[in-house]
Amino acid sequence: MKQFTQQIDNANVWVEEFDSLADNLLYAKCNQKRKESDTDTSEKLKWTGSKNLDTAVDMGLAGWHDIRPQVDSLFARVDSNINLAMGDMFETRFNVCGDSADIDRYLMGDPECMVDYVDVPQARMGRVVRLLINGSANSGISPEKIMERGVVVCTLIDVLNRMNVGVEVYLENCTGVHVSNEFHSLLVKLHTSEQLLDVDNLMFAIAHPSMLRRVSFSVMEQSQWQYAKEIAKKGGGYGQARPCKLDKFVNADVVMQNFEFGNGVFEDDALKYVMSTVTGLGLVEC
Repeated sequence: MKQFTQQIDNANVWVEEFDSLADNLLYAKCNQKRKESDTDTSEKLKWTGSKNLDTAVDMGLAGWHDIRPQVDSLFARVDSNINLAMGDMFETRFNVCGDSADIDRYLMGDPECMVDYVDVPQARMGRVVRLLINGSANSGISPEKIMERGVVVCTLIDVLNRMNVGVEVYLENCTGVHVSNEFHSLLVKLHTSEQLLDVDNLMFAIAHPSMLRRVSFSVMEQSQWQYAKEIAKKGGGYGQARPCKLDKFVNADVVMQNFEFGNGVFEDDALKYVMSTVTGLGLVEC
């Protein structure tokens, strides 16, 4: 874990950076100063989705895939759009031999009645998109809303992967305090473009409320940030959720802040968000 200060837009940002989710989880589990991160009550179970810190860490290490059905459902809704966008990946050519026959040409006696499919290089092939996800949420945000937002993000990553686009994924939990220009950012590299992408392995970090309300709280309880002791305690509130500060630091192409859906119909708005993001990246033509 790296600790350093960044000066961003006249603000001081104390950064704690982890090179992987596993590093983040294991660091959180080693906490000898556990407070709210490990509280074991029925109310906290509902709020965090886990019994205690150890349970949350074990879940993250073993894998948590409960939102896979929702991701598959949303992906199915954008599938036709993605197929349309990927339809130009192959070009049909007529020849005397090929993969299939054109019946009309065959009946007309045309010797070049066979159809061959030739790969056409795409601008998106070999491209890498860097995603920065805002993992912070204020205490009034329900666990269900955190999971819904995670479904959208996981679906977007699934879509990019299917389009043969390399993906780098970062998670940032940015916290503010009563001092307007002082912030704490926990930055976790969840995936690099060199790794084989398995979206299921990202689901806990992106969509489970314990990632913030157990794991990130544990990191804050151990932090050397000057305001950590003030907020990381019972009744301290653990700070206030803030927008991502490290988009330029990681050279993010897409920053996914907290989602506010317009009409309350989750999947409809999620579909629009995924498709507008892919279109904005120039991966799909309008």
